[in-house]
This record gives sequence, C-alpha cells and structure tokens, in this order.
Amino acid sequence: MKSLVISKCLHSKWSVYLFFALVCFIVYSPVLRNDFLYQWDDQWMVINKYTEGGWSFDNLWHIFTDFYGGQYGPFTELNYLIIYAFFGYDPFYFHLASLLWHIGCVCFVWRFILTLLRMHGGMEEKNIRQIAFITTLLFAIHPMNVEPVAWISAVKVLIYAFFYLLGLLYYLQYIKSQKFRYYLFTIACFIASFLGKEQAVTFPLALLIVDWFTNRNMKSFTVWNEKMVFFVMAFFFGLITILSQGASGLGITYPFYQRVIFGCFAIIEYITKGLIPIKLNYLYPFPIVIGEELPLRFYIYPILIIFLSVWGWACRKNKFLLFSIFLFIVNLLFSIHIISMARHSIIADRYLYLSYIGIASLIGYRILYIKQKVKYYKSILFILFIYIILLSTYTFCYTKQWKDSTVVREYTKEILDRRLNQNGIN
Repeated sequence: MKSLVISKCLHSKWSVYLFFALVCFIVYSPVLRNDFLYQWDDQWMVINKYTEGGWSFDNLWHIFTDFYGGQYGPFTELNYLIIYAFFGYDPFYFHLASLLWHIGCVCFVWRFILTLLRMHGGMEEKNIRQIAFITTLLFAIHPMNVEPVAWISAVKVLIYAFFYLLGLLYYLQYIKSQKFRYYLFTIACFIASFLGKEQAVTFPLALLIVDWFTNRNMKSFTVWNEKMVFFVMAFFFGLITILSQGASGLGITYPFYQRVIFGCFAIIEYITKGLIPIKLNYLYPFPIVIGEELPLRFYIYPILIIFLSVWGWACRKNKFLLFSIFLFIVNLLFSIHIISMARHSIIADRYLYLSYIGIASLIGYRILYIKQKVKYYKSILFILFIYIILLSTYTFCYTKQWKDSTVVREYTKEILDRRLNQNGIN
C-alpha cells in the first residue's frame, strides 16, 4: 500500500511538488518563529539604509553599484527591500521568504535531475524518478541547509542557487530544442545568479558538465563556442568579486601551501558532514592564526584527496559517479580557500548548498544500484527511511538553535573558547 502511494506521488505532475513543499514547511517550521540575529550580521545586512531607502532611483543605483560590507549582492538587497516595503521589519516575513526561496530550489533540483537523466538515456523512467526523488528529498531536509534558510543574512545563497538551477534547466531546454531564446534565458539566469552571490561564477563549468553528461560532442567547436560568452562574463564577474573583497579590507593571507591543505581539509569535511552531519556549528574557525605552523594531523587531508582522486579515476567509466563528483567540486571551487578570500571560517554549512546535490544524487544512484544487485533491498530501504527521519529531526531541532542573537552568541562563544583552549591560548 505504501509503495503504491509513493508510486502515484512520483508519477503525478504536481503532487510531487506539493509533497516537497509540505515536507519543507514541516521540517523548517520552527524558523518562522525566529527573530533577527541582531549580532550576527542581520543588524547591518538586513537592517540598513538600502532596505529603508525605498524605490528611488538614487537608492536603486547604490544597491546595484555599491560594495557593501565587502560584498556585491544587489538582488539580495532587493529581496530585503521588497519585504520591508510590505511588512516592515517583521522577522516572520523575512524567514518566510527564505523558506520559499528554498522550496523553489528544491523543486528545481527535482526537475533538473529528472530532465538530465532522461537526456542522458540508458535508464528506465521509474529508475530515473526514484533517483530524482531521493536526491531532491535529501536536498530538501539536509541539516547543513539550515544555515541559509534560518539565517536571513544568508538568503543570498538561496537566491543565487535559485537562478543557478533555473539557468541549468533553461540550458537543458536549449540543448533539446536548439532554440535561441532558451540560450538567452540561460544568460539572464547567470546574471541574476551572480547578482545574488559571487559563487555563481562557476556556472560556465556547470554547463560543460551538463554538456558532457548529456552526451554532446565535447570536441565540437559549437559546444565550446556557446560557452565563450559565459566565460567572458565569469571573468568580469570575478573582477567584480575581487574588487568587492578588496573594499572590505579583510584579506586572509595564509601561505599558499597552507591554503592548499585547508582546501583539502574543507573538501573532506564537506563530504563527511554531507553524509553524516554531526556537530554542525555556526562557526568553524581556522585551526591556526596567520604565521603559525599547521598541526601534523592536517597533512593527512591531501593524502586523502589523492586517494579519492585515484578512486575516481579508477571508476571513470561510471559516468554518473563522475557527474556527481564534478557537480560537488565545481560549486565549492571558490569556497575552499585555495583562492584567498575574505573569510573567517575554514568551512561554512551554507557553502555546501548547491554542492550537496552531487552527494545526494550519488546516494540516490547507489540505492538504485543496490536494488538491482542485492536481494536484501527492503532492508536498505528501511535504513534509508531511518536516515531521512534522522536528518529531518536534526533539521527541525537545529532551526531552533537559530532563534535569536543570544542563542547564537552564547554557542559561538563556546566554540571559540574551546578552540583557544585547544591551542593553549589564554
């Protein structure tokens, strides 16, 4: 009976979207009772002169041309402006908007994986829908996505991801139809994504991954020529990002070799927390201050990355595995410190947001593989069900820890005190 209900849900055009929306509302419902984090960036990112400036030409000009707080995200400021214009500084509506952005991203993930696998071919429709369903459900309820949903100042992650995914969907339509309007829609979404957050500069690489996975001829001049406009735009977006970072005066200047090790550490941490999200925090401080030597244990992480790279090369004939790995890595490229950026944390939950699709899709694919190869498939499904329940429960509880500045400040102080004690600093 249960499998029949799930099957009907998967094959109904709109019920699956309603299902994901309902799941998100239930799991994230505590966030709607949360306040602003007045001592955790909301006091200047949300409550500021741009939000209160109204729809005057002068205010809009500054929203689109100012580097505010070392960041450039005019669509984020417009999001705050619109909410404030209708509801003032009522935190309920700001949190509701963040939740709706997340639901939009969840629906796009479902559509993206579904369309991508169909275009890839070689897989039955029911298997495609099962992989897409597991991927989307995990993305919808994963605890590491609490930060961008529960922290109003992090809505920029949701906005950039929304247009990033929408752009990928338009690009898939362009590949199928070769209609130029979908190509223009893809460009527009890339611009909109960058106006939400600078991480969108990886978008051209994501397009190449889609080309490769949908079996386009990667030796074709046309395929690469289509991307030239995106790479040129990404170059200029990158310059804007560097200028905005420089305007903040907050450069992180660890030596290059240490940044490489930090990058290896970050990738392993994102993988492990993506699979087993325990001890999630508001802040993950760098293990050392600038000028100190790294503890020896950190040198194991480059070795682990080499091992994973060799494993990936050995499995290179598995196209879906490589697709998941590429999708995971590409969206973390500018968040793992190899390129020096103004960051105070070695990792952050919100940076995994889009990259987690790679982890979730691989889980969905492996579940399908087990179904075809292992006779104890029902036991695996039961384990997956328990895993989803645990993730949902963790997410539901974790949203409450973002209630207000007092809770966040006290917990952050504990984290920093623990780090100081570990380093022997009084």
